[in-house]
Amino acid sequence: MKKTTLNILLALSLTPFLTQCVTKKDFTSLQYRLRTATNNIVEMEREIHTLKGIAGKSAEKDDVEQIQQQQAEVGNTADRLNTELLRIKGRLDENVHLFRKIEKENDKLYNEFSRRIDLLTERLDQLVKDLNTNSDQLNTTIAQLNQTNEGLNKLREERAQEAAQRARAAAKAAEKAALKAREKAKMPTGPKEISPDKTKKRIKGEGKESPKISSPVVEKAEGPGKKDYDYGYSLLQQKKYREAYAIFTRYIEMNPQGKMAPNARFWLGDCLYNQKEYELAIMAYQNVNADSSNQPKAPAALLKQGFAFEQLKDVETARIVFQKLLAEYPKSEQATTAKNRLEALK
Repeated sequence: MKKTTLNILLALSLTPFLTQCVTKKDFTSLQYRLRTATNNIVEMEREIHTLKGIAGKSAEKDDVEQIQQQQAEVGNTADRLNTELLRIKGRLDENVHLFRKIEKENDKLYNEFSRRIDLLTERLDQLVKDLNTNSDQLNTTIAQLNQTNEGLNKLREERAQEAAQRARAAAKAAEKAALKAREKAKMPTGPKEISPDKTKKRIKGEGKESPKISSPVVEKAEGPGKKDYDYGYSLLQQKKYREAYAIFTRYIEMNPQGKMAPNARFWLGDCLYNQKEYELAIMAYQNVNADSSNQPKAPAALLKQGFAFEQLKDVETARIVFQKLLAEYPKSEQATTAKNRLEALK
């Protein structure tokens, strides 16, 4: 800038010189004026430089204060941030501590659960093993039971066949005994001529009293033979069994298809049973069902037959008779007694 100013002043000073002729004096004056101008310029430049320095220092001072103020604000912000950072760090440390505590408890629970699961697994394995063992044992037991049931069924069939054979044999024996007794007495109605002592010798357990059987119901006949039937029934109630047998026999001979004939045959069986003529009684009770199994006295006749077989010590046949009674007359009054006798004969 200084060089430019000098050039301008030099051009201004030389202009008059160039336009007109100058003298030495004028030249000297011009030099003085040039020198003076130069000094003024130098002084002016010095002042400008000083002013610039002062201005620079002033600007620098303002910048420093501003920077210091900004630094102060930055420092305050830094303090706030540091404080917030410390608070966050504290919370983070607490969370880390809590997390480690929870992690430790979780590890403890996991170990406990693992231990329990192992124990339960072992127990389950043992239960499965025991179940398999019990299943094998159960299958073996079932197989044995099936074999036993087959054997029992076979044995029952054999015993039933034997009992049926014995029942048929007993019926035939009773029929033969009745015929023999009648032939000996030479009369068809002869319980008077039947000797119970001869029959008793064939019965085991001689000397024991057999249960007396009498009717709990008072019966009266109608139609032909009514007088004989009522008279025979009254003798039965008086336990005059031999006399009652003769009267009921006469009634049947006179009224073989009479309404009360099945009942009269039943009372003949009771007369024989109470005289311990069990084989003859079985045959008489069998005659009750000869015409029809729907006779009112049919269940009672089966029950008395079972009692008679018991007195003859033929338990198997007695059991078969009681079972037949339960099968054919399950709702009869005698069914309960038959069931109790079967329980007693086991």
